[in-house]
Amino acid sequence: MTMQKLSRVGLGGYRMSIKSQEHEEALRLALDLGCNLIDTSTNYTYGDSELLIGKVLADYKGPRPTIISKAGYIQGPNLKQYEELRSNGKAKEDLVDLGQDFKHSIHPEFLENQITLSLARLGAQDIDFFLLHNPENYFKTKGPSEEIYLQRLKKAFMHLEEEVFRGRIKYYGISSNTFPSNPTDSNYSNLEKILSVAKSVARNHHFKMIQFPMNLIERGALGQRFGEKNLIQFAKINNLVTMANRPLNAFAPDGFLRLAQYVSMIPTLHECGEMLSERLEMLQRIVDQRHVEEHINIHELPFIKQFKEIWATLPTPDVVEQVFICNFFPLIAQLYGSALSLEESKPYYMLYDIALSRSRQLMTERASKYRVKLEDEGIIVPHANQPLPVLAIQKYLEWGVDHVLVGMKRPQYVRELQAFFPAN
Repeated sequence: MTMQKLSRVGLGGYRMSIKSQEHEEALRLALDLGCNLIDTSTNYTYGDSELLIGKVLADYKGPRPTIISKAGYIQGPNLKQYEELRSNGKAKEDLVDLGQDFKHSIHPEFLENQITLSLARLGAQDIDFFLLHNPENYFKTKGPSEEIYLQRLKKAFMHLEEEVFRGRIKYYGISSNTFPSNPTDSNYSNLEKILSVAKSVARNHHFKMIQFPMNLIERGALGQRFGEKNLIQFAKINNLVTMANRPLNAFAPDGFLRLAQYVSMIPTLHECGEMLSERLEMLQRIVDQRHVEEHINIHELPFIKQFKEIWATLPTPDVVEQVFICNFFPLIAQLYGSALSLEESKPYYMLYDIALSRSRQLMTERASKYRVKLEDEGIIVPHANQPLPVLAIQKYLEWGVDHVLVGMKRPQYVRELQAFFPAN
């Protein structure tokens, strides 16, 4: 199976939300520029990613793009959905319990529920591809067995064939982080055995797509796993569409690496220190005014002590977001009380913006070093006058993958990659 008229680069909906105007602008721009492939999941931003896509498509005048969604994770609102199913005697079996607020299931009754919710959020009558989302989570259970794993997949495939018959999905597949893994790994998803399961379910089965991580650093998909064939080659022989995810987010030997280089003007560390001191002095004055009955020295608060050391050197935007959204901003709100106004919050949000910029600078410095290394190894074109993400995607397509999914959450990211859309 091939999808030649589709964008070689698709828009990945991970962390996109209907609550973000910037995300909406990026999605609308991508469609206008010819991107006709969108990937999401029932679990991305707890359904807000699908809601955003549904909202944009509701008034989009162009041809309907191909939509991929996925299911398996049970988090956030899905926990309530799952408990309702259980209370009605459904989807009780085969639960993978990964923690109090983190579970996983590919039980047919859970998948049916997820497809129903997905269609409603997308405002669609059908979904082009519906994938099992990292079913290898099963291997995290006590005493896992590949035989049971394949039995679970078979039950899921049988149900998804029924969903195709009902017209709610067109095709199905699997998104697995372990397709490119070493076969000796305990959580390895063996595509050859999975295909045998699909063939046992239906002679003309609709298992037609696989997703897997691949980037310039993590190149397991290129290793020979099936005789003399690699994962991509084996998939093509078996008429499967291949999609690379996480193409710019790599786990390098020295830690997380973003394969992108950002250009931004940011203050020096000394200037950052002065800004933080000013904000903390401001905060101390507020605390002295509003907590007159008790003396609070904010500099002695454990979090502030740690925050002063790390805030301007946080390594990635994800870490910045976690520290500020989960810790710093709630503390500021607590110290201000209910009187914190939008105007008063702006100086603290400036620290947030600076921390984001500095994290991108740190990532750029590491990406630049890796770019030189990759050029020296002959993996990417040396001294090319193109952004690193463009060079990376060109290489993935040369390696034979059909489509690359990129999280284009900003209009500028969409424009950078528009050459990969079919209209161009």
